[in-house]
Amino acid sequence: MKNKKRDLILGITLLISSVILLFEANRIPDGPLDRMVGGAASPRGFITIFIYALLFFSVLLLISYFMPAKKKTEEQAVPHKLISKEVFFLMVALLIYIAILRTVGFNVSSFLLLMFFIVYLQMHEEKVTTKDKKKFNSILLKAFIISISSLIFLNVVFVNLLNVTLPMGFFGF
Repeated sequence: MKNKKRDLILGITLLISSVILLFEANRIPDGPLDRMVGGAASPRGFITIFIYALLFFSVLLLISYFMPAKKKTEEQAVPHKLISKEVFFLMVALLIYIAILRTVGFNVSSFLLLMFFIVYLQMHEEKVTTKDKKKFNSILLKAFIISISSLIFLNVVFVNLLNVTLPMGFFGF
């Protein structure tokens, strides 16, 4: 009950603050960078997007406050470990990704990370082992297609459309 009251107070405070900040952000005059860059990339645009995010999260908090609480099932009532094995492996994979990003480059390290995430989570969800070659190969193929298509999409959007330079490794891509 105490947390629900805190959620209500935080939600109302964030809502009021974000509405006030939104009106104040619109009063900020255009600077030279706003005219040069324009849109969301300008300082005023970034502030406005941040305020909209605050507004969104305040509304989510208020909705969660007014939604009826679900009854806990036996499975939910059992206390879980602080961190599960799956979360630990995914966190280690992210740390390895961060460590190799500059050396190997964005494309290769992101491909490896996506492949690992998809294969690991899909195998865990479907309870597939590497001994079941047919299902395992199917998961690998899906992960490969999703990873490659995601990287092609990201490169088209960020490199070609937005002219963002992604970290390149020793392979040159």
